Amino acid sequence: WHYDEQGEPVAIEPSDDPAQTGWLWSEVLQSWLTPDGIYLRLRDRDGTTRPTASEALEKAEQRADQMAQQNAELRRQLEELRHQKAAMNDKADGKEKGEV
Repeated sequence: WHYDEQGEPVAIEPSDDPAQTGWLWSEVLQSWLTPDGIYLRLRDRDGTTRPTASEALEKAEQRADQMAQQNAELRRQLEELRHQKAAMNDKADGKEKGEV
């Protein structure tokens, strides 16, 4: 249901697309309301399921973990490059002094 301009309840008409049986479009939510067991799920205009709050949090936590791992790997690579540069500088300094 939704309310019209006069405040009267109006039934939301289900989709007439056979692939979307039982789907209801909510203008307020800009989403399809779709059956999922005893619950309703939200889907965008294209039919992509919108995540629940817990699903979005889990995905964000996974992404944060991935980014932390990438950050650690980049720091390791940076430290390795610094050591290589220092070794090259030491070698170049040795050549300038006539060492081999």
